[in-house]
Amino acid sequence: MGFSMSNNTKSIGKAIDSVAKYWGDMMPIMTMEESGELIQAISKLERFYKSDFKDESEENALKQNLVDEMGDAIIAIQALRIHYGIEDDAIHKRINKKLSKEY
Repeated sequence: MGFSMSNNTKSIGKAIDSVAKYWGDMMPIMTMEESGELIQAISKLERFYKSDFKDESEENALKQNLVDEMGDAIIAIQALRIHYGIEDDAIHKRINKKLSKEY
């Protein structure tokens, strides 16, 4: 995917496998929920940037929330991939195809 799991890649992979197994048939719903939380985090940060009131501590908190939700969504998407038996290579091929067409 478009991110790097540089440290402890194998242990991260095992942890994501555990997430997929733990949630089982609920994994699709969990991924939808995590995606919704990511959408909310983006929306809150964008609303902050469009407002006239700027507070650095609020901005930092909103950015941290975005980072947290991005991480949660990535975990959920990877666990969903495992749940449906989709190989990383298939996703990489799609990403490469999309990037070569669009950008």
